[in-house]
Amino acid sequence: MDGKCLKANSKHLHPETDEHLRYALYDNYVEVIECISTAETIVIPDTYKGKPVISIDQKAFMDNQTMKHLVIGNNILRIHTSAFENCTALLHVTMSSTVNEISEAAFRGCTALTNIIIPPRVTTLHSTTFEGCTSLAKVVIESTDMLDDGTVLTGNTVRSIADGTFTNCERLSIIWIPADISTVGNDMLGGTPVNPWVCGGDATASSQFATNQRLDYLLVDRDDFDAQA
Repeated sequence: MDGKCLKANSKHLHPETDEHLRYALYDNYVEVIECISTAETIVIPDTYKGKPVISIDQKAFMDNQTMKHLVIGNNILRIHTSAFENCTALLHVTMSSTVNEISEAAFRGCTALTNIIIPPRVTTLHSTTFEGCTSLAKVVIESTDMLDDGTVLTGNTVRSIADGTFTNCERLSIIWIPADISTVGNDMLGGTPVNPWVCGGDATASSQFATNQRLDYLLVDRDDFDAQA
């Protein structure tokens, strides 16, 4: 199911709410359009009224000051622009492997967030996605061989990290970049004066990035990385 084209092919019925969230209901799917809760833990459900919840609309959680823990449901495909921007209390995010797009500024200004795991279907980390996450210390980008449902992605899948993805992430100390990331922008850190350990495989875009930026590079497989980090 392609989250980008669904709106063009589905009719928006009407918004509905549960205890925490407001939803837009379409013919075949549901989108989260607003958080109406002050709860510290928010769980985005897999389904709402029998329909899959597949996307989080732009600015749906923007400026939320109370949410600390976020669990993103197993049918979410796309996190739109600024969906969680300036959620300053957010400490922990759990995303399933279904997520395939995290748009610009999606987590910009989440100043309490300390680590993030990027699911394996995400093809591009855009500019400003994590800009200003000033407590972010550890980033793990999952390899496509980490898919847990047996899916094999097409061989021509292009995965990249844009310039400015981690601008002003002033505490970033370690980032795991898998071999299937084909492009790493030389300005990925947005000029932020940090020197994180870059970790991954041999002769990859990540090792070239580290060389270009004169950063320490740790050649390590994922299991050993998890044990050490």
